[in-house]
Amino acid sequence: MANEIQFGYRTSATLTYGAYQPDGTVRTAAATSLPEIGTTGYYTVTDGSVVAGDAIIVKEATNVVGYGVYQPDATVVNISEIQSGLATEAKQDAGDIVTNSINTKIGTPADIDSGGATISDNLKKIVDDNGGADFDATTDSLEKIRDKVDSLSSGSGTPRLE
Repeated sequence: MANEIQFGYRTSATLTYGAYQPDGTVRTAAATSLPEIGTTGYYTVTDGSVVAGDAIIVKEATNVVGYGVYQPDATVVNISEIQSGLATEAKQDAGDIVTNSINTKIGTPADIDSGGATISDNLKKIVDDNGGADFDATTDSLEKIRDKVDSLSSGSGTPRLE
């Protein structure tokens, strides 16, 4: 709608507005009602006197709760779409920064002996590629080895490994 002033604010507030030319001259008197549509938090009014570039000041009682410069519908830009696009770009940039930082600090993982080209693949290859001598916590922990040595040495006085 032409010359529509739109404002989002908490619901059930009593809002007013005034419109001012760029030089400060009053275009629409302060304290003009800015009604809410139902209880939506969407306040709107059509004001045939405002023109592009006019300052709009929104108040609740005597407190200023909003300020903007009126632009006709033909020049309205959807801020949420811009913010969404910027957020997506920021996430992509952040991801690139992290990836580039990791690559700079530790390098790009290489494929170790056909184990895969990721850090986890390389660690798995290092642990598993030991000729079958895998670690078994039930028999290979330091505690289990100590207990085995203690049991062997308790009978003969001289520890021996089997």
